[in-house]
Formats: sequence, C-alpha cells, structure tokens
Amino acid sequence: MLDVSQMPDLQEGEVVTLLGQEGRSRITADDWAHKLGTISWEILCSFKHRLPRLSVNSSMRGRPELGVVER
Repeated sequence: MLDVSQMPDLQEGEVVTLLGQEGRSRITADDWAHKLGTISWEILCSFKHRLPRLSVNSSMRGRPELGVVER
C-alpha cells in the first residue's frame, strides 16, 4: 500500500514510479531497504508474488535485458 495523502495533485490513473527512474529522479531497491531497515534483496524478492507475470513476445523469451517476463 502506498500513502499518497501528501500528494493532493495526484489523479487516479497516473503513473507512480516506485522503483526505477523518471526524469532526473531515481529510487532504487537500496533506497527502499535503507528506509525500511532491511536489505535490497528482501525488497526485490517481495515483488515476486505481488506482480503479475506477462509474456510480451514469445520469440524473445529468456532475454531479460529486453524486459521480457515469462509466465
């Protein structure tokens, strides 16, 4: 869950970057880990069961550098 109550201009349907880079702003798994008092590996592993896995293009399976995720 994400508390956005301090962001009154945020509208439903807007993209919110939780991990990664948008423009010059960046947040890493290490940033999250530091705030939560844990290690970055625990942050990354916690996504495993929370995010859907989609196959974008079956001809590119096994090429994580292209952002392809297998089911």
